[in-house]
Amino acid sequence: EGPTVSELADRLWGAGSGYDRRARPSWGNRGNGSSTVDQIEAGLRFMNVLEVDTTGQTVTLELYLRTFWTDPRLSWNSSGERGCFWKAGPGYEEATFLASDLDNIWTPTLLITNSVKTMQTFSSSWWLYPDGFVWWTRKVVVT
Repeated sequence: EGPTVSELADRLWGAGSGYDRRARPSWGNRGNGSSTVDQIEAGLRFMNVLEVDTTGQTVTLELYLRTFWTDPRLSWNSSGERGCFWKAGPGYEEATFLASDLDNIWTPTLLITNSVKTMQTFSSSWWLYPDGFVWWTRKVVVT
């Protein structure tokens, strides 16, 4: 049995790991002539129209915002790869973390232009895969 998710988190971005959440994943490759860029994918899934204000000419939407990217600094050897670290279970290769753990890793800044109010987040979950692939989903309301 490998380490817990908490122990994995401590290894990847805890004190002494060298992980810097302020630096983009490709930032460390800039000095070696690499043309590495960070590829970020995002998707929206509309769930509900909460309000239509014809006078104020606004619409309030409930949606899921999903974001995907790879941060190689967060990669690890899962037990499925004969590594020493935790595997979620049969057929699962991801580790699930608390939404508050996002404060410890680099995340892309996404803006919804032409919004009237600040986006409200009602729930947030994220998963990390052994190759450093991050999948972040959150339920938000946008006006």
